[in-house]
Amino acid sequence: RKYRDNPDRKLSETVLNTAYVKHPYRHPIIGYDELFKTITREDIWKYYKKYYIPNNVIFSVGGDLEVDETLQQIKDTFKDFAPQPYPLRTIPAEPDQLGARARQEQYATEVSRVSMSYHTVGLLDEDLFALDVLAMILGEGANSRLYKELYEKERLVYSIGASNFTPMDPGLLEVEMKLTEANVEKAIAAVKKQIQLLVEKGILPKELEIIKKRALREYVFSREGVSRAYNNAYYEAFAGDYQFSKAYLEGIRRLKAEDIQRVAKKYLTEHNLTTVILNPLKTDVPAAAQVTEKSLYSARGDRVQAGFKFDQSLTDSEGGGEGIVRGSGSPVYSPDTPYNDGYSLYFDEDNAFSISYPMEDLAFSEEEAESMSYTA
Repeated sequence: RKYRDNPDRKLSETVLNTAYVKHPYRHPIIGYDELFKTITREDIWKYYKKYYIPNNVIFSVGGDLEVDETLQQIKDTFKDFAPQPYPLRTIPAEPDQLGARARQEQYATEVSRVSMSYHTVGLLDEDLFALDVLAMILGEGANSRLYKELYEKERLVYSIGASNFTPMDPGLLEVEMKLTEANVEKAIAAVKKQIQLLVEKGILPKELEIIKKRALREYVFSREGVSRAYNNAYYEAFAGDYQFSKAYLEGIRRLKAEDIQRVAKKYLTEHNLTTVILNPLKTDVPAAAQVTEKSLYSARGDRVQAGFKFDQSLTDSEGGGEGIVRGSGSPVYSPDTPYNDGYSLYFDEDNAFSISYPMEDLAFSEEEAESMSYTA
C-alpha cells in the first residue's frame, strides 16, 4: 500500500495502463494484490527454476581489479552450473494506436498532475537518438521550450518536463506537469501548440548542437563509476551488445536538425496521444466555513502571510486530511514552493490562489480568531 499511496506513481501506472492495451508494460511491476495473495511457495520455486539458470545470467564486473584473475574466479565459481532449457520470450506486440485516448481520475493530492504520452520506439530503433534529443528540447531543464513557455512565460504550471522511455519494446515520449486543476486544459493546449511549432518550423542547427553536447555529456557522466558494470549488463541483455553505448554516442553525434523535425511529425500526432489527468479529490464545502468579502492578512501570523479577497474556504469538519482555502486578489507574499511547516501557497494567472495546510492547524480558538487581522 505504501508503494501505491504516491500520486506520481499512481499517474505513471495509469499512463501505462491506458497507453498499452496488449503489451505487459500496461501492468504494474509490483503486480496486483489479488494475484499476489494466491501465489504459493511452489509457484515461486517453479519461476526460480525456469528463469534463474546459468544460460540466462549476465555477469558484469567493474572496478579496480585484475581482469584475468577475476575471470578465473568467475569460471571456478560457476564451473558446475549446467545449462537448462532456455525460456522463449513470447510478448504480445502492442498494436498501433488509431485514435487519441484520454483518462481522468481523482486522487488524494493537492495539485493536478497531467501526462501526455506518445507511442515511440524500442531500444534498438534508429529513431531512438532523435527522440531522446527531441524530449530534451521539449522539456529537459530551464532552457527547454515547454519550461520557458508554460512555466516562465504563461505561468500555467508548477513544474513541467519531458522524457523518452525506451525499453526493449516500443516505449513512450512523455510530457508531465503539475498545476492547478483550473489550468489543465489551457496547459494541454499550450503543450500541443509548442509541439506543432516544432513540427512546422523545426529547430535551429545551433539549438541542436547545444542539446547534442549536453546529451553526450550527460551520457558519459552516467557511465562513470561502478554503475558502468550495471550498464554493460543492461545493454548486453536488452540490446545484445554490452558496447551499445558506443553506438548511442555515434547516433547522437550524427543527428541533424531535420531528424528532430521528422520524428516529431511521425510520432507526436493527435491519434498517437494518450492524455491522463489526475485531479485532487473533490470535497464539499461546509456552510460554516464560508468567508466572504474579507481580506485576510495573516492566519497564525508566522504560518500564512498573504493579502487576498476570500470568496470561500474549504475545510474538513471531521478534522482529518487537508484543507484548501481559495480566493482572489493581489498577493502580498507568493512563494512557489511548500512551506516547511506544511502549508503550500499556489497562484494561477488570475491571482486566484490555493493555500493547503494541515487540518490540525485549522481549528482556531476564539482568542486566535480575534487576533487575526482582517480588513474589509
